[in-house]
Amino acid sequence: MKLLRISIVLLVTAVCAMAQVSAAVPDPAPESTKEEIKAKDAGKIEGVILCEKTGKPIQNAYVCVEGCLNAAMTNERGMFTLKCVPTGTCKVKVTKKGFEAIVQEVQIQKNKNLHLEISMKEVQG
Repeated sequence: MKLLRISIVLLVTAVCAMAQVSAAVPDPAPESTKEEIKAKDAGKIEGVILCEKTGKPIQNAYVCVEGCLNAAMTNERGMFTLKCVPTGTCKVKVTKKGFEAIVQEVQIQKNKNLHLEISMKEVQG
């Protein structure tokens, strides 16, 4: 019974400490506002990644915009979405273990969606 009381006291202490830490974290609202502004002036890339040999979707491929933090993993249907992509010319890179990496240059227009269909070649060996 004494061990149970000690465990409860430790648990309550830990919860209180976590509450104090979360109270000290600044409000993320100003950063969210910046993202909303960026979203208004940016485009979106949607697409599907397929196996060149079989034509089947590739799940868990890593898709990113080079030089940006935008990245996504493909779902079970090989589909991905990259939001808030800066306008202008950028390079989309796709990687997946067992496949050759792909880099494709694309043009992003303000408030427009770009659809890509990319086929990846399996690595031999």
